Amino acid sequence: MKYVRTDLDDNSEMSGSLATNSSATGGSSMAAMQSDDSVLPVGSPGNGVSQPRRITHLHRLGVVIKRCSYLEKLALLAVLVLLLIVLILACMLYNVRLTASSGRLGYANQLYNVTASANSTCTHPVCVQLTARLLSYMNESADPCEDFYEFSCGLFRQRVTIPAGRQQANVFSLQSGANEILLRSLLESASPSVSADADINAELRSNLAALYRSCLNESAREEAGLQPLLDLVAPVGPWAACNATARAYKDGWTIADGLLRSAVFSAAHSENPPFFYLGVTVDIFNTKRRAVHLSQSSTLLLRDDYVRNRTANLAALAESLEELAKLFGLTMTAQDVRNIIELERKIAEISLPEWKRRGSLLMGNSTIKQLQEDFPCINWTSVLLTLLSNSSYAITNDTPVNLHDRSFFEQLCPLLNQLSSDAEQTRLVNNYLLVRSIWPLLPFTTPAAYRIPEKLTYRIRGVHGTEAPWKICVQSVDGIFGFPLGKLFVDSYFLRDSHSAIERLIDSLMAAFNASLADARWMDEATRRQAVGKLDAIRRLVGYPHYFNNATELRRELGGYRLRPDRYFDNVVQIQRESTNRALSRLSEPVRLTFGMTPQSVNAYYSPSFNAIAFPAGILQQPFYRPQFPAYVSYGAIGAVIGHEITHGFDDSGRHHDRDGNKREWWSNGTVAAFDRATDCIARQYEAFTVDGNVQVSGQLVLGESIADNGGLKMAYRAYKQQQKPDEPLLPYLGDRYSREQVLFLAYAQTWCELITPEALRQLITVNTHPPGQMRVWGPVANMPEFGRAFGCRPGSKMNPIDKCSVW
Repeated sequence: MKYVRTDLDDNSEMSGSLATNSSATGGSSMAAMQSDDSVLPVGSPGNGVSQPRRITHLHRLGVVIKRCSYLEKLALLAVLVLLLIVLILACMLYNVRLTASSGRLGYANQLYNVTASANSTCTHPVCVQLTARLLSYMNESADPCEDFYEFSCGLFRQRVTIPAGRQQANVFSLQSGANEILLRSLLESASPSVSADADINAELRSNLAALYRSCLNESAREEAGLQPLLDLVAPVGPWAACNATARAYKDGWTIADGLLRSAVFSAAHSENPPFFYLGVTVDIFNTKRRAVHLSQSSTLLLRDDYVRNRTANLAALAESLEELAKLFGLTMTAQDVRNIIELERKIAEISLPEWKRRGSLLMGNSTIKQLQEDFPCINWTSVLLTLLSNSSYAITNDTPVNLHDRSFFEQLCPLLNQLSSDAEQTRLVNNYLLVRSIWPLLPFTTPAAYRIPEKLTYRIRGVHGTEAPWKICVQSVDGIFGFPLGKLFVDSYFLRDSHSAIERLIDSLMAAFNASLADARWMDEATRRQAVGKLDAIRRLVGYPHYFNNATELRRELGGYRLRPDRYFDNVVQIQRESTNRALSRLSEPVRLTFGMTPQSVNAYYSPSFNAIAFPAGILQQPFYRPQFPAYVSYGAIGAVIGHEITHGFDDSGRHHDRDGNKREWWSNGTVAAFDRATDCIARQYEAFTVDGNVQVSGQLVLGESIADNGGLKMAYRAYKQQQKPDEPLLPYLGDRYSREQVLFLAYAQTWCELITPEALRQLITVNTHPPGQMRVWGPVANMPEFGRAFGCRPGSKMNPIDKCSVW
């Protein structure tokens, strides 16, 4: 389970994960940089000056700067920004101390009465930057005992704006944006050409540069046009709406045949296929082997848009589909489009809401034979044999199936049978499969095509403006070719010493959770012993995949691509197909633990099937971690992240998996009943929270993440107190006003500062298992007596209620 909720921009149910923010742009910024590098001498024929002029020191400085490389300019800019921050902070410190000396320090010191100590102050630039950020987001006029989020993040909305083309801004997205600048420098400094005998690192740099430049090469994309996409989807048909294949469609196309071809096509080119998702993954009932995974898929819009009949969003979708039909020359009428939307409504109505599907709670164990008997409307064996034709993974009647959403498939067969009984309905399904085949690939074609899903997203999520071309293409490369890009990121920017430091932090958080297990009086001893065994068995992934350090394995995993700087669509298709073929070819190999996120991801996760926690390099940096951070800041920031992921192994979903990741019931009935009472308290507490006027969440939808947030902060605080040292350096200015414990809570709270459009917020709460940022602060601090003591909150205040919820 991911630590931060996935932005709908980054996991769009409209465009599919591979189509995320990957629209192309015109003109390479590299060309502009190269033109700036040519400096003509004064008086030369090309500079328009006929008489020599005096060369000043300022002019010489300008010439030197112009001759600097991109990275040198970036470094210079960073130095200037840091200097500016130091100057601003100095002014802030002077102004505040002047205010304090006149007896007007304000609410904070009047309440806490924290006196300056003889402890040393951290004067490292990292600490100065940290203090400046903490202060810049805080609203010290707010009462932390009534609203700790407002106290910690009240000025965030004044300091930060939602970037153009995005629906939200938060600490995670800000750091991701900073990473994108670093990734851009890597992509623009690499050459797309490489010799045939180049080593794997040179090959990766070359392919990354070619993919990035092909994305920026809008003229080449315009020249290629839409034909490559039409050629790609043609074998999935024939299509009734395409003049070239309409006759072949009439010769006998069937829904069964269309679903088979669509499933195989979607396996390579879309992670959001029509009707259902079919793949092969780790068997959650026996994690030493693989199994077929079958679950409901998603519609173009969110399920609630159809079920709640959100007419504005449905009208926007109809407009987009009509535009798509016109652009591709499809013989679809306005009525055809309305019929497609009505079909999506029927699919949405038989689909389960996200709060019911969360985790593996509804996952059942079956076989191919049983699947065929239960749901005979689709020839599952034929679909799988076609899908796995290039794999050595054998499909038999006894092949295990992890079936998610059984009730969906019980209703899908009657729907498909109804659609198959009528010629006009069959044509509707044909049109629908064509649209769903084209949709996820639109961002990789012409500007007119990729703006169709982009415009729809903007309309229904309240997004304004357009991101810069380089940002769109960096995000595209990151999404399509993320691990090769991650290799460059790790080599250039990851502090390798961080690995051992994070391992020590994990050790301390594991010890804290072990103590929490000992304190859980509602657990019987037999269950507790097994829980301790599971905790001890948790595996760790830190930084990046192990094969990054082995050239042979690196080439096996990421080598062999031949990308071109003028063929964006072809590049994307090559990567999709080759990645799918490699994944299929390894299905017969032993199951092994691998990183499920790219190294540059600003996120973390827990894998129930592997009983593993993972922390990519992208989150092991500011504002979550730096070696120079005082311990109380590290524990409040990255420590709470680590504790959160550990707790996921024992939340309402993770508890169903044993130490080996197998899904089975290993808790006693009495312990389960006590756990359910404790978690019900959390669910009711979060349902009572309200943000943005009247927005509330489903307590069951956010339950797992809320349990993990509460447990993560408790473990972080406990681990810090177990190793706290009396001579820890204080942060400048903050140290004589707030205790170390208070700053720990502040560091935690500021990881959840955010801005989000009202439209996006109302969509997120229906599908996302992560609650809004305010709730991720309110809930955990309100449930910790230590917070109330640290801030001197009166019992019964909002952040120190009499009745608290506690699980771990």
